[in-house]
Amino acid sequence: MPVVLDLLWKDHANMRLVLRALERQLTAFRAGEDIDFDIIQATLDYCRDFPSRVHHPKEDLLLAKLRERDPDAAAKVGSLEEEHREILSQTNEFADLVDKVMMEIEVPRDTLGNVWQGFLDNYKRHMAMEERALFVEAKSRLTPEDWIEVGEALNDIADPMFGAEVAERFRALKTDIEQAAQAETAAEG
Repeated sequence: MPVVLDLLWKDHANMRLVLRALERQLTAFRAGEDIDFDIIQATLDYCRDFPSRVHHPKEDLLLAKLRERDPDAAAKVGSLEEEHREILSQTNEFADLVDKVMMEIEVPRDTLGNVWQGFLDNYKRHMAMEERALFVEAKSRLTPEDWIEVGEALNDIADPMFGAEVAERFRALKTDIEQAAQAETAAEG
C-alpha cells in the first residue's frame, strides 16, 4: 500500500478512537451520569486541530491528483473540500454548545444531545465515504509516480496525540483511550 494511503488509514483509525471516547461520554450524558468535560473539550480540540491542519489537506491533495488522473473516478468522491468545511463547522457548533455548558449558560439537554449525536454520525459517515470512495479509487487509479508526487507535497507535522509526544492538552483523552482499550482487551480475554 502506498505510504500516503497507509498514513490516511492510520489517521482514520486514530480518529475512530477519539470518536469512541466522545461516544462513551455521550452514553454517560444520556444515562444522567457525570461526564468529563476535559475529555470532551480535548476531543473537540483534536478534531479542530489535527484533521484540519494535517489530515484533510492530505486527502484534498489526493483528490486533486485523482481528478487529474481520472475525473470520473474523482466524481464518485464528490465535494470532499466542502465536506471538510462542513465537518469543521459542525465541530465548532458542538464546541460552542459545550463552552456554553461550561460557562453555565442553559442549553437544553435534547439540543446538546442531538448536536452531539449528529456530530458523531456525520464524522463517521464522512470517514466511511472517504474510505470506500477516495481511498479505493486513488489506490486503483494513481500511478507510483503520482503517489511519490503526493507524498513529497505533504507537510510532515506530528500528530499531537498519537505521535511520539502527547501534547499536554490531550493527555487526559489519550489516557481515556488507553484505559478503554485495556478494558476491551480484558473483557475479550
